[in-house]
Amino acid sequence: MTTKWPKTDKEWEAMLASNRKGFVRDAKQWEALLKSKKNPLAGLPKKAVDEFTKSLQFKHGGFAHANYSSVVDRLTYPKFKALWESFGLSMSLFEDHEGYQCAGTGTCSPISSHICTSNC
Repeated sequence: MTTKWPKTDKEWEAMLASNRKGFVRDAKQWEALLKSKKNPLAGLPKKAVDEFTKSLQFKHGGFAHANYSSVVDRLTYPKFKALWESFGLSMSLFEDHEGYQCAGTGTCSPISSHICTSNC
């Protein structure tokens, strides 16, 4: 069974406001995922994983921002997709928000290899 992830900001915000489980909502859950068999970054150099992890921001019960430049060229498309799905993002929602960084509360500004969601 394929999990249906939000494709719009409205669906994303509703999911974050819900009690839905099955996706990473905070740094503690991310660290637990990295130690599990479902680690989406398994096999990558520790430095790349650490850089990505250090860039993660979570707000209001979910993913807000990341700099993915250290991992983007090291993952196949299915693994890249699985990475964002671990945060509850469909690829269409990822594509709507890629190329931006969290520049302040509720403010995203353009920058390559970053993603900033409406949860910023």
